[in-house]
Amino acid sequence: MYGVSGKVTIDGEPAKNVQVTFMPTDATLPVASGNVDAAGNYVLVSGVDNRKGAAAGSYKVVLSQLESLEDAESRYSSGKGGPPPVPKASFPKEYASVETTPKQVDVLAKPNTIDLEIPGLK
Repeated sequence: MYGVSGKVTIDGEPAKNVQVTFMPTDATLPVASGNVDAAGNYVLVSGVDNRKGAAAGSYKVVLSQLESLEDAESRYSSGKGGPPPVPKASFPKEYASVETTPKQVDVLAKPNTIDLEIPGLK
């Protein structure tokens, strides 16, 4: 595994409440993912054992919008409970699926910094 970190920006601003997932084009490699922090930074972990980094190879980048802390607290304090609502994505919908994402990156056999610039919603 090789370290992978970077920054995700959407329309030039740090992404918020987003998970970035690297889906390998080689099915023998594990999926790697990481949550984006408030400044837009992420660090990938791979496989079921959450090993830091990702295997060297080519990946399609998929984004998932996460529920914000404010939304979770509001739902909890309202007593509604139940499953979390599906948050509205802050990025174009094609980035939410491995079949349609236009973003592909390569993880090299060394520490990697991979910054992801995503266009905003139009």
